[in-house]
Amino acid sequence: MRYEIGEYGLTRNQIVCWASMNGEPIHYLWYVDESVEGEFGTYEEAVKRVKEKMRSDKETGRMDDCLKEEDGHIIIYFTAGWEGQSCTLKMHISAEYGEDILNLIREYDDRIVIVNP
Repeated sequence: MRYEIGEYGLTRNQIVCWASMNGEPIHYLWYVDESVEGEFGTYEEAVKRVKEKMRSDKETGRMDDCLKEEDGHIIIYFTAGWEGQSCTLKMHISAEYGEDILNLIREYDDRIVIVNP
């Protein structure tokens, strides 16, 4: 199996957007274009790289800057394991986010893995 990693964004607050049903506000999740980088031979290698990116996001202030934007967003990384045409996708956020963000993530989707970088 080969692995890729990449990035998603999730709005911190609910917003009305094109994907909203009946104009109801939602937490909007999107893929960050061209965020996939390289291939990894094992899941452990891919997660190690995700942790490095999370650590860098915190140290450079990128994580905090993204939250402060007008429709502030949470950085979510993914690991995609490919075998033939089948894909296993796991999503990861940093445990460095505050408790309010971690609670929002748990409410939004409990399949998202909280990782300690």
